[in-house]
Amino acid sequence: MSASETRIWMFHRVLPDTPTAFGRTGCYRLRGTAVTPAELSDFLGRSTPIALRSVLRALQRDAPLPPGDVLTFDDGYREWLTLLPLLQGAPASFYLTTDMHADAAQAHPVDVYYWLLDNAREPRFRIELAGDHFEGSLESDAGKKALVCGGPLKRAVASGPHPEALLEQLTTALSLTIPDDLPSRLYLRRQDWGALVEAGHELGAHGTSHVHLTGLDEAALARSLRNSAHALNATTVAYPDGDYNDRVINAARDAGLVAGLTCEPDALQPGSDPMRLPRHFATPKAVAA
Repeated sequence: MSASETRIWMFHRVLPDTPTAFGRTGCYRLRGTAVTPAELSDFLGRSTPIALRSVLRALQRDAPLPPGDVLTFDDGYREWLTLLPLLQGAPASFYLTTDMHADAAQAHPVDVYYWLLDNAREPRFRIELAGDHFEGSLESDAGKKALVCGGPLKRAVASGPHPEALLEQLTTALSLTIPDDLPSRLYLRRQDWGALVEAGHELGAHGTSHVHLTGLDEAALARSLRNSAHALNATTVAYPDGDYNDRVINAARDAGLVAGLTCEPDALQPGSDPMRLPRHFATPKAVAA
């Protein structure tokens, strides 16, 4: 990165690169949504972390942008608390999906899907639902990556009409039982959210359930944005999966949100629309560059 550039980075998980079932790389790592603590530490040592609010102030004043790296973290994962010593002097914005917490009745379907693949007891599977057939192999990283990075089964779990039924079949096919405490293994407790603020960081809205906001009707869209912003005392939003349109932006403004973060890695420059801020995907390869 040039010394004069301003970039917003989108992190998710920060986990050791530990082999999972059958010696395969973990799902989040294969997807690019996990960096290791060492990779994050190295990145921080080479960057100039700046607060998102300093970028927003510059945009509001049509002033030159402060050069540096804005750190954002999406979703609400449990290990974020362990990052606080590492992030001393590096202000970050944490975007929380407010129904994804340790006391939730169940984890998000994609997180459940990844847990099943990472803990499988069978290396291959074939399942069927409503006439659709899905199959996969965990015998190589390439086979597992095909299941994680797109593919019909991942799409059906993430946005199809019957994710619970698919996950139930996959659980049986992989000879597993989903633990009742999976949400507490994955996510922060609601009472932990304040610790991020106390450490000098900011909280942002990320919806209530991590569904695509463009697919919600007017009432549900307003409720998701308003409730998540209120619960977190947030003034900015990261659109879940980068999914937004003009209707979502208008609803975000109506909820009192003054900036919206996308998943589009465009250049950030004076005059950028605060409701359409670009972010760079913080994959292991990207943070090492």
